Amino acid sequence: GRAKRGGTASIVGEVRRTKGRVPVADQEVQLVPERGDPWSVKTDALGGFVLAEIPQGGPYELRVAAAGCGTIRMPGIALDRGERRDLGTLYLDPSVKVTVEVRSGADGAVPGAVVEAYTASQVTGFDWSKAIAQMAQAPFAVARATTDAEGRAVFAEIATGNWTFVAGK
Repeated sequence: GRAKRGGTASIVGEVRRTKGRVPVADQEVQLVPERGDPWSVKTDALGGFVLAEIPQGGPYELRVAAAGCGTIRMPGIALDRGERRDLGTLYLDPSVKVTVEVRSGADGAVPGAVVEAYTASQVTGFDWSKAIAQMAQAPFAVARATTDAEGRAVFAEIATGNWTFVAGK
């Protein structure tokens, strides 16, 4: 990729599995700007990562993706000059397939409804008060799917944890 404009901010954190809190080593962690190429680092033997020399501003999205796991996505990260943002522990877990059925009162299945998946538990030790302010008071949908003729929306790869599904037509 092309040379990045150097910055003074950095993001640190660690990637673990929920089960046994085992560190995930040699895992790619990406920081994706609104435009331009992402920064990419690998976790160390203890699952730790450092994204250094990031320009202030944003919003950036942190992504941790691995085959067979639910992708961790943290959008709306804004950085101040010289800030060192500690994201704490991110949990990268095997994904599960979730099917959500959307039904109306008497009519039965609702085809063509958009179902969005929201999470509040992907991150522990994370300062949600700061994140929510950055995200303009709105939680973000991590995944969305549209229901089929039977009113079913399928999320093929979702991380285990607590999810809220919201359907809209």
